[in-house]
Amino acid sequence: MKFKLKADNGQVLLVMMILFTAIVTTVVVGVAAPIVRQIQAAKNLTISKQSFFAAESLAEDLAYRFKNGKSVSASESLAVGGADATASATTAGSAQHITAVGNTDDAIRSVHITLSLGTGIAFNFGVQAGEGGFYLDNTSSVSGNVYSAGPVVGAGGNIIRGDVISSGQSGLVYGIYATSSIYAHTIGNASKSTTIDKSAYYAMTITNTTVRGSEFPGSTDPETKPLPISDEQIAEWEADAAAGGIISGPCPYKLSSETITLGPVKIECDVQIQGSSDVTLSGPVWVEGTLEIQNTSALRVDPLLEGTSIAIIADDPSDTEGSGRIVLQNSTEYHGAGEGSFILLVSQNRSAENGNGTKAIEVKNTATGDLLVYAGHGEISLQNSVNLNEVTGYKIRLQNSANVVYDAGLPSTLFEAGPSGGYTISGWNEVE
Repeated sequence: MKFKLKADNGQVLLVMMILFTAIVTTVVVGVAAPIVRQIQAAKNLTISKQSFFAAESLAEDLAYRFKNGKSVSASESLAVGGADATASATTAGSAQHITAVGNTDDAIRSVHITLSLGTGIAFNFGVQAGEGGFYLDNTSSVSGNVYSAGPVVGAGGNIIRGDVISSGQSGLVYGIYATSSIYAHTIGNASKSTTIDKSAYYAMTITNTTVRGSEFPGSTDPETKPLPISDEQIAEWEADAAAGGIISGPCPYKLSSETITLGPVKIECDVQIQGSSDVTLSGPVWVEGTLEIQNTSALRVDPLLEGTSIAIIADDPSDTEGSGRIVLQNSTEYHGAGEGSFILLVSQNRSAENGNGTKAIEVKNTATGDLLVYAGHGEISLQNSVNLNEVTGYKIRLQNSANVVYDAGLPSTLFEAGPSGGYTISGWNEVE
C-alpha cells in the first residue's frame, strides 16, 4: 500500500500554535502591566510621602523656632530616613516665609508656611519684675521661671519651680528654694537660707546657700530686660477702646449683679463691678479711674473672639499716684475664649516707681481663671488663695498662699486690638 504525503501537512498546527502563543502573551502582558504599574505607583507614593514628611518636619521646626524666639539660619537641612530636606526663610515686611523641599530618589515635595506678627504680647516668664524687685512672703510660690531687674527675696524656703534671675550688678537672690538654677551678682543672705537644686551662677559672693548642683563663681551678670508691654502699646489699646465709644457717667460706674457686654469702650470714671455680675468683653476697656471687681462677679472674653485676649486698662492721666488702680477681691472669676485666651488687667499707677506706697494692683482672696496682671510702673500685691497665669510689674509681692502658675501658651498671647506681638501661622500649604 502506498501513501502520498502532502507538503503542507503540519502548517495548520504551527499557525494555531503561533496564534495561541500570541493570545497567551497578550493576555499575560495585559494582566501583568496594570500590576506592575500599581506596584510602581505604590513605590512612588511611598517615596513621595517620605519627601513630604521630611519637608513638613523641617518647615514645622523652623516655624517653632520663629514662634519661640530661637535662632534660624538662612538655610537649614534635615535628613529623615532616606529623605533629605532643605529649607529657607525669607522676610517680607513683618512676615516670615518658610519654604521646605523634600527629596527622595528625585520624588520632590514642597511645603510653604507664612508666619505673621499677631496682635499680641510675648510673656516669657511666670513672674517678671522691674527694678522694684520681687518678694515672697509666708507660703507663696511660683511654678515657672522668675526674672527680676531688682532683688528676689523670700521669707526662707518659698518655692520657685524654675530658674531665678536677678539682673545687673545689683542682682541679689536669697531666702528661697529654687528647683532649678539661680543667676545673680550675689546669692544668699546671713539671716535667711537659700537652697538651689541645680547650679549657682554668681559674679561676686554666695552666702548661707545650699547648692546641690555646681557653682560658677565669676559669672557674667545677667542682662537687664525691659518689661514686655510699653506705654506706647498701652496707649494704642486705650485709643482702640475710646474709638468704640465713651461712657461718661453716672460716676462711679457701677454694675451690681448685672449681665452686660462691654468693649471696646472708654469709661471716664471709677468702675465698680460687684455682686454676681457677669461681664462679657468684646473689645478693650479703658477705665479712666480705679477699677474694683468683687464678690462673685465673672468676666469673660466674647466667644466670638476665640483664641484672642482682652485688655482692661486702669489709667487716670490726671492722677497717676492715687488713681488708675485695680482691686480684685472675694471669689472673682476670669474666663478666656478657647485655648490661649486671657483677660489682661493693666494698671498705669506710678506710685511705686516714684518711691511711694500706693498699690497699683491688689488681688485678694480667690481670684481664679484665665487672668494676667500687669503694672509696669507700680506695685502688684497678690494675697491669699490667688492663682494667676502670669504677673509682671515694676514691683511684685506675693503673700500668704498666693501662687503663680506660668502657662506655656503665653509666649505669643494674642489680643483683640493693639500692637504686634509673637508670630502666628497665617498660611500653611503644599506648593508645586
